[in-house]
Amino acid sequence: MELSFAAYQERQLLEISPAGVAARAAKLRPAEQFRYQDGAWVPNPYVGHAVVTMVGSTPANAPLVSALSSLQKSLLERLASPRTFCPLPAASFHQTIANTLSADKHQRLVVDRGLGAEYPAIVTNTFSDIPALAAREALTMRMVGLSLFGTALGLLGIFDREEGFHRVLHFRDHFYGDGRVAALGIQRTRPFIGHITLAYVERELDDAARAQLVDLVISINRELALQNLHFHLPAAELRSYRHLAEFTPFPSLPQFRL
Repeated sequence: MELSFAAYQERQLLEISPAGVAARAAKLRPAEQFRYQDGAWVPNPYVGHAVVTMVGSTPANAPLVSALSSLQKSLLERLASPRTFCPLPAASFHQTIANTLSADKHQRLVVDRGLGAEYPAIVTNTFSDIPALAAREALTMRMVGLSLFGTALGLLGIFDREEGFHRVLHFRDHFYGDGRVAALGIQRTRPFIGHITLAYVERELDDAARAQLVDLVISINRELALQNLHFHLPAAELRSYRHLAEFTPFPSLPQFRL
């Protein structure tokens, strides 16, 4: 299921190319995760957990947080219909390292089975059985451009060192291969894709709006190509969410050093 390193790098760069952006824009649809009400965005319930690295988890990412916030603001200001996209708060910016359970699956496999209280510990107790990685350079992704994906818009990342890519896959392979994780109903459903979601689509776009969005994203990607934005990923941790704008930590539970 996972991409090879070469295929991953090629895929990410294709997605942010003019042709890739245009192809994805044609398939955009509303996420139905947020609604605009009384002059503000209101999240719809979407309950679950995910193993993530939060952008704000280390001071080393402070320049990236600032750049992402500026980029998000610039994008929305330059859109003809800014309410088409719901911007996410900077505190929610993250990279998903491994998906677990959400929405209906979370209700059926966690809540209905009476596992709500113990579920986070069951998931994170598996971390100690994943072979530790030898101390190496800090794991980073280079964030290379905006991409459109289904119901959202975000910044894609590539790895300057192949070893970094395989460190992420090391965690995913052992995590999804753990019998306790499998018993919970957690499955690997998609390959790892490095990205930080910045906004969700929450309104249908007509042809003119799609064309304007494509031109804007291509223009922004030309600007991003001149920057050198790095995302430091020191550790993977479990977080819970009631909706997709808020990720709550478990300070007493273990993390995995990437």
